[in-house]
Amino acid sequence: LKACSNASACSKASEVFAEMTSRRVAATPRTFGKLATAAARSGSLSAAEGWLQEMQRRDLQPDIVLYHAMLDAAAKAHDTSAAEKWYAEMSRARCRPDVLTLTSLVDSFAKEGRYSEAERWFDRLVSMSVSPNVWTFNTLISAAARTGNLKVVESW
Repeated sequence: LKACSNASACSKASEVFAEMTSRRVAATPRTFGKLATAAARSGSLSAAEGWLQEMQRRDLQPDIVLYHAMLDAAAKAHDTSAAEKWYAEMSRARCRPDVLTLTSLVDSFAKEGRYSEAERWFDRLVSMSVSPNVWTFNTLISAAARTGNLKVVESW
């Protein structure tokens, strides 16, 4: 599943999961995290959501990997409301966000050219004492550039 996830091979990941199920291999939260990641990387928010629903149907609790996949899928789908929904769900589950999950939120707004909202999520990241990484800064710079805010781009 990890190889499928890394290769954005959503269909192949589904096949591997079906084979695992037929052999009675127990699925774990990590299993569903990889399935959702494969869906997210292939650009399918609905498939990622389907894996989350299947996980919950089996009474398994989502972990940080699964929530990151959901946020990443929402960002790729340019669906900021879904990104914020999954962040809220993550918070309700008391799953502490990391730099990847918060940067996915920054990225979601950046891809829509909504710099002020991307910056709001960046500020929240910093206020939570999460250290931004290169992806975080590049994402914020891209959002500023999309809006023509060259002063902000130059300041970073």
